[in-house]
Amino acid sequence: TDAAFADVVKTEPEYVSKDPLRGVANLGDDRYGFAMDSSSEDTEQGSGLAPQSAMRRLKYDRLYFDLNRNGDLTDDQVIRADESPKNSAYSYFPRVDLTIDVAGQETEYAFHMRAYGYSASSYRYAYAYLYGAAFREGEITLDGVKRRVVLVDNNSNGRFDDTMTIATVSGTFYPRPGDTIFVDPDAADFTYGYDPTTSETQHYLG
Repeated sequence: TDAAFADVVKTEPEYVSKDPLRGVANLGDDRYGFAMDSSSEDTEQGSGLAPQSAMRRLKYDRLYFDLNRNGDLTDDQVIRADESPKNSAYSYFPRVDLTIDVAGQETEYAFHMRAYGYSASSYRYAYAYLYGAAFREGEITLDGVKRRVVLVDNNSNGRFDDTMTIATVSGTFYPRPGDTIFVDPDAADFTYGYDPTTSETQHYLG
């Protein structure tokens, strides 16, 4: 929300875009303000979104992220988006590495961000998405056999201890996934997504 952003960011750059994307990321125990801007004022014609006469692609290709959490977006290095396919409505940003505070301990973490946006004559639509780019790996012994274990931060909040819970809505039970644990995974096991029923190696953290 605007109030949440204003609570953590006090100084902003001079934006090029008339409609920069502003947001707050919750990582570990702290909140980080960020904003996405365009390198040029003009939007680009977008194919595949709608008739070209009605729809234009927004270019969110600059990321201001308050890595030092001092409320100032102008003293951190501007993160520029990678080259995206022509006419794509997405912008992808390179991996960001940082140290976050989790339960009073400094923890190494990393994330990627992407943005999506387009405009029409009567409205604009855009969003920013942060997803974790870090995992934890180790070994456990089960029945005397050493097994490789990989722990993935599914909800990208900088923590690796979110367990699955069950919610009840109108008499129906729904799982609320937490983080995911993989036991002896192959590379292909990480392509199945968040559903543990798609892989024998994948399990919700409990």
